[in-house]
Amino acid sequence: MSARVLGKAIHELADDDILRIRNEDIEALSDADKAALIQQMELIVERERLAAENAEAGRAKKSFEVQSIAIEVNAMERTMREAKLIEMQGKAAVEHAQQSLRLAQVEQAMREAVTRIGSVPAGLAQAELPPEASLPWNDASLLERFCADNPAGESSADERDRAFREFADLIGGKAVKDVAKVDIKAYADYLRDKIGKRGNPLKHATIVKSLGYVKAYFKWHAASGHINVNPGDGVNPRAKTAAEKGQQRRAFTTDELRLLFDSPLFTGCKSPLRLSKPGPNVYRNERYWFWMLLLLTGARLDEIAAAPARIVKVGEVECLDFLHSTKTPNAPRLIPILSDLRRVGIHDWIEAQQRRGRGLVQGPDAVVDWSKWLNRYLNDLGLDDPKLVAYSLRHNFRQQLRASGIHSELVDKVFGHDGETVGANYGRDLSPDEARLVVERVRPPVPIEHLWQA
Repeated sequence: MSARVLGKAIHELADDDILRIRNEDIEALSDADKAALIQQMELIVERERLAAENAEAGRAKKSFEVQSIAIEVNAMERTMREAKLIEMQGKAAVEHAQQSLRLAQVEQAMREAVTRIGSVPAGLAQAELPPEASLPWNDASLLERFCADNPAGESSADERDRAFREFADLIGGKAVKDVAKVDIKAYADYLRDKIGKRGNPLKHATIVKSLGYVKAYFKWHAASGHINVNPGDGVNPRAKTAAEKGQQRRAFTTDELRLLFDSPLFTGCKSPLRLSKPGPNVYRNERYWFWMLLLLTGARLDEIAAAPARIVKVGEVECLDFLHSTKTPNAPRLIPILSDLRRVGIHDWIEAQQRRGRGLVQGPDAVVDWSKWLNRYLNDLGLDDPKLVAYSLRHNFRQQLRASGIHSELVDKVFGHDGETVGANYGRDLSPDEARLVVERVRPPVPIEHLWQA
């Protein structure tokens, strides 16, 4: 029995049907039915071309008639015949434009369908591609250009490189133009089935991140004109499990914040290797400051990890420089230094890091995977709720911004989010008055006077 597409036998498909065919319609077909579908598409494209040629011939004929009418126009009938002339010219132009647009739509639908099927029907013209299209997708020069256009922090760069290595192990060094949707889907399936270091399947968030790096790379190729269609379009990670749907991150409670910032790392620990055990030592190092910056800037983990040790003034207000962030279009920003951050000694720390030639949290006590270390410290303190992670402090900071009473557009500026109001996209930079307002009104979600420097 012949396969059916859109409720029709393949040979019954009409011109309009091509524009409605979906990925799942094609993927459900056997190889033989796919070949039959391509043949039917060829017939449809040929009909569209003939229709376009007939429309062009008709337009030429009407043009000749228009010219004949123009020659016959005499003084007494000029007004009437000129009106008819204009009407005929306009109608012919509209019909020709509509036919050309329809042909372009059908050909584009054909190209997208062919990309999904994996072969090109004879007679369908392909746009000439630049030399980059023929290079291996993992060519070093291409990857370097992509990374230059999409800079990432050290931790994110490592994760991106690992995703690219896994993808290369899966599909080899295919040319950019030969990487198809089926290859991207194969990587999504690989991540779905992969077992992590602890013997468990990868978390949904990890899959989203790894697949996202590969999809972003081919989106960059399409945007750069190296390929016509992004093979990653429409490829999604697996859905969340029931357990994952119930593990949405939440903010810290006040008691949990007190437990964290009264913990040995801040008030006295046993040694650099036993930071969660009470003792006489306080190490104001990279790990100490990472927690303080999470609490008092609301910045993302990778933004803090990549931040320079630099203070930028907006008027008279000192701000930390997060202009390097690329998470969203509005992520690059300056965050005013709150009074509590100043009082715990951020200036002394930044000056010391500048003398050492390091970034804000770079140094011998930094870690490669900040998220893993921070969350392990929470677990050591007994804060082991799966919904509670280091990133949760960003939720707390958002709450404090809203509680301060400042306008939602200013909240989004400081937080690095896209605004939802009409005026949100105007004046994305902080003004001196806005920066001063943030410093005056925003307070930490829990008192930390015990950490102030004398």
